[in-house]
Amino acid sequence: MKVSKKFFNPVACSTKLAAALTQDFSKDNYSVVSPEHTAWFREYQNVNTLKKVEDASQESELHNAALASFVARNSDLRSVNSLFVSNRAGIDDSSITGYILRRARHLVRWVLADITTEEVFDACRHSNGVTRGVSFSDTSLNRKSLLPWTVTARASPVIQSYFEYDPSYAKACFEFQASYGPFRPELTTIVDGSRATTVPKRWDQRRMICIEPTGNMYIQQGLMQVMYKRLKSHGLDVRTLPDKHRWLAFWSSVSGSDATVDLSNASDSVAYELVRYLFSPKWFAWLDVARCSTMEVLGESIDVASFATMGNATTFPVETLVFWAISVSVVEFTTLRQRYYGTKPWKIVSLLTHPSSREAVSVFGDDIILPRSAVPNLFFVLGQLGFTINTGKSFYNPGLSFRESCGGDFYHGRAVRPFFIKGPTTTSKIGFEAWFYIVANSLLKTYSSYVGGVGYFYESKAFELLFSWLLKVTPLVKVVPSAFPEDSGLRGPEGLRLAKCYARGRISQVRYTEQGWIDFKYLKFRYKNRTPMFEAIAYALWQKSDARGDYIDSHWTDFLPDERSSDSEFPFRKKKVNT
Repeated sequence: MKVSKKFFNPVACSTKLAAALTQDFSKDNYSVVSPEHTAWFREYQNVNTLKKVEDASQESELHNAALASFVARNSDLRSVNSLFVSNRAGIDDSSITGYILRRARHLVRWVLADITTEEVFDACRHSNGVTRGVSFSDTSLNRKSLLPWTVTARASPVIQSYFEYDPSYAKACFEFQASYGPFRPELTTIVDGSRATTVPKRWDQRRMICIEPTGNMYIQQGLMQVMYKRLKSHGLDVRTLPDKHRWLAFWSSVSGSDATVDLSNASDSVAYELVRYLFSPKWFAWLDVARCSTMEVLGESIDVASFATMGNATTFPVETLVFWAISVSVVEFTTLRQRYYGTKPWKIVSLLTHPSSREAVSVFGDDIILPRSAVPNLFFVLGQLGFTINTGKSFYNPGLSFRESCGGDFYHGRAVRPFFIKGPTTTSKIGFEAWFYIVANSLLKTYSSYVGGVGYFYESKAFELLFSWLLKVTPLVKVVPSAFPEDSGLRGPEGLRLAKCYARGRISQVRYTEQGWIDFKYLKFRYKNRTPMFEAIAYALWQKSDARGDYIDSHWTDFLPDERSSDSEFPFRKKKVNT
């Protein structure tokens, strides 16, 4: 049966589904939670149901609005940079902000310690995304390795040194280029900087990100890996922090002891001079040479006042470390002020931070969790540094037992995460079927949280609507084991019960073969076949693995910061090696 494009309109489908969900959750007799929890969940769900549905007709308008907003923030950050350039006027050490920044600088440098060229070069790698010169149609390692690489003038000498450091990969890149087309001896192509674009964030807003040059991104990936390693050694493992934050949000919704703080546009609001002040000269020189100082926005090239934006691989670890160091310093300052009331803390303590202050803070990007008593001082300091508090996603009121962090929403210790509808983005039948399975599997979790079980879906308007759509595009509803991907079919026993209730017998059968195997159908997309990795490139990257061993820093070219260089000059000088 042919389905019209109108049927697949994301906004229309999402709006109908949202109305059905509102009708389902308005029934009191099915909720097993308290009336207070029920009322909170309903209001929270109704407000956020369509939050992530983007109207394609408004894409151009939202795109321009996001870029214009970035230009305005970039202009405002210049005043923050001027505070540090003019001897930190207004935030000297005798002020609250100056005292906290001094302690934060000590923490940042303590966490990062030293950095060597070998450590960065060993960690350098290509990203999976788009870069300048590499389009979305092919972001494979083959394409990323094709010479010449786009790179800024300041980062070009680093790429040149990298190929001297890793001659096997350089040789593989030249061999691949020779097999790809006419041979070109250039390693790099100089570009001015990054290019701004936007990606969907919510129905009324898009997020600005930058597309970095290939060579700059290669260095940034190495710096990112080294920073993650340092952060992990101090309890900030980015792989486990989201789970930790969800647990802390759950506990704080019961105890009310901690606050969950979120910032607006934090990624591109970290001032350039703030990073220069907090980081050691050697670390800052590495980060600075990998960043793009200019960006193409709305057809014009502007100087970037922030350290970086989303799209730069070092943005996330840098903002995590900056906000963590500032938050720990604020907690220490608040504790000392309470203990020595009437005495200025900076006159009685050293820069050493008590372990209890570090343990009381957890930061993942711009998601901050810290004791409620430190919130006023944190807001004051962040405001002076040009950051904006996201009041809609920051919760610290002791009378409000709700906390949210890293995708975990809790009210009085109960999960109240709303279901966010994301409309189908394809007109193909297989695409709509995959969308249905993702929505249905996610909705089962939401219903289970709301009613404490799965019995409620037997009288669900939302599932009735979804199945009425699905049965128009597929003859049989697929049921798969719980371990299968969300888009492969209805998962587990709950999914089977759901299909038996609404599929009207049109369920793909599960049968046992003569050999004792279980045979069932599942949905699987056939993605575009990628060209196999060029053999020489694959071997060179294998050689670059951890099995390759450690290297002595003095055997290779090292880069040391030269603070006498102007901003327009390459801020490195080569160290002479004694042989």
